[in-house]
Amino acid sequence: MILSDAVLPECTSPSDSRTVIVGAGTVGLYLASQLASRGQEVVIIESGDFQLGQFDGSSYKTVGRSHFGIAHGRGRNVGGTSSLWGGQLVEFLPADFVRRAGVAGSGWPICYETIASYYKPTYLNLGIPGSDR
Repeated sequence: MILSDAVLPECTSPSDSRTVIVGAGTVGLYLASQLASRGQEVVIIESGDFQLGQFDGSSYKTVGRSHFGIAHGRGRNVGGTSSLWGGQLVEFLPADFVRRAGVAGSGWPICYETIASYYKPTYLNLGIPGSDR
């Protein structure tokens, strides 16, 4: 259900467990399905609609070398950017996590091995061939 200008119900007590996910892209929808399958109440907030939309050019910035892909390769809609690139899953590489000299804000606060440990269970859950590796 899509609600326009909706008022979300307030949490009434600390024991009221509700997860709010901002963004109904591939990861947001997958996370919501996993939490819901475990009995968690989930609310997804998405700024777009079911139709492919674009981001306002002043709503984001790139880090490092400027490129046009961020302007033309992102979708603002249910399904997110996967609406543009067919839902492909591409694993991060160890080099993606390393701080790069001269690139402010580069590097991740977690290591590659932490993320990599989730690939196999995710592939198994999605029924992706080759998930036995």
